[in-house]
Amino acid sequence: VVDGKVIVIERGQLTRLHDLNNDGEADWYENLADQWHTAGGEHSYDACLETDPEGNFYFHKGGDLQTPTGGCLLKVSPDGKKVDIFCTGFRHPVGLGCGPTGILTGSDQEGNWMTATRIDEYRQGGFYGDMRTHHRKVPPKTFAPPLCWLPRAVDNSAGGQVWIPPKAFGPLGGHLLHFSYGRCKALLLLRQAAG
Repeated sequence: VVDGKVIVIERGQLTRLHDLNNDGEADWYENLADQWHTAGGEHSYDACLETDPEGNFYFHKGGDLQTPTGGCLLKVSPDGKKVDIFCTGFRHPVGLGCGPTGILTGSDQEGNWMTATRIDEYRQGGFYGDMRTHHRKVPPKTFAPPLCWLPRAVDNSAGGQVWIPPKAFGPLGGHLLHFSYGRCKALLLLRQAAG
């Protein structure tokens, strides 16, 4: 919800919902942004819509190899007019989180080019492992290391992350939780500062 309006992600579009007659139902579906490619594959989805403190939108494009944005994290300006590739190299990501200071985290699924499920802290321009979706003129020689690898027994289908409010849940306040679709669990992520 941004400025009192619900924004949804769907295949190929960010849509702002408007309730014109105040009856609690959407009456007008406004196209906020759609300047990216979408194909018809089974993994051609747009997923995990998040916003940062500046109001930018972020979402994953599935690992659709036929499009110039497949396997990317896209960034959309608050007004929907500018769409950029934020980072690349994803297989089938279905987890994303944005912390209160704008730190972006996410997860990608085990499979082709992914030895295990990985959880990452995303950086602009970063490459996160799937060579089929690097989208660079010169292929990268390595990938950004993840925060952690999760073996299949721990998480066989990764979800998103949320930051616990600083004064909630006692000593867990301010920490990061990762959610597993496959195991129906919440996992505490203990991040270390890079040294």
